[in-house]
Amino acid sequence: MIQRKIQNISQKECLKIYKEFLNNADAKWDSGTVLENSGDYGGAMSLKIISIEELIKAIVLFLDGHGFQFRNLGMGTFFKDHKIRYFVAYGMFVVGIFGEEAKYLLLKAQENPDKKQKFLEDATKDPSGFLNKYKFYLWRRFVRLKDELVFFSNIDLMRQSGLYADYDGQIVNPISINKIDYQNLLHRLELVRDVGKISIEMVNPQDIDLYNQFKNIDSQMRNNDGYNKIGKFLADLHKTRKTPFDFAFEDFKSIRD
Repeated sequence: MIQRKIQNISQKECLKIYKEFLNNADAKWDSGTVLENSGDYGGAMSLKIISIEELIKAIVLFLDGHGFQFRNLGMGTFFKDHKIRYFVAYGMFVVGIFGEEAKYLLLKAQENPDKKQKFLEDATKDPSGFLNKYKFYLWRRFVRLKDELVFFSNIDLMRQSGLYADYDGQIVNPISINKIDYQNLLHRLELVRDVGKISIEMVNPQDIDLYNQFKNIDSQMRNNDGYNKIGKFLADLHKTRKTPFDFAFEDFKSIRD
């Protein structure tokens, strides 16, 4: 009997199988919490990272179950390459931090409608002046995104260091990972997890308008050759043996220069 690979299963099967990945993601997250409560921050750190990886796999299957094509065109690497998943996690984190800021600004706007109106007028009437006025704010966000890129590029090392003792000039032991280091990672992963869970919950075929907007993203991907472009990008990664973080660092450098 020929065994089928994950990229060859049907849409209907995707909608069934993604739940298994999602359940495993939740189980790993809960197990990490148990280790956290026992003081094993290294083990907890590794399990929380693995949980996020399983969540990303679940999202890919969920999207493909609704007509997307992320498993095709060489994109099975989502299921093979840790660093691809960590880069996706970085993207989800960025969505999360901007979502939090948008929520904060919305609340502020509701408190002061006049200030909101002036903000919108400045943005539309004089875009260059508006950007100049808020350039320090934008620069700070740029710096933060770059710093977070560095952090997420090192998550694979964190996953391994939470499980295995090693020697690199000095002993490196998972049991030496402290609560502060663990929480530094945890608050980021919690935001990624929230974005992932909300993304799945928002796709409800019963909500016709929202579901049509969601399906429109797939249409745009097809019309703009999006799947092939991403597939080519992943193939280039394989050829050059680079990670998506390497390309992102180059982009940040070109923007800064």
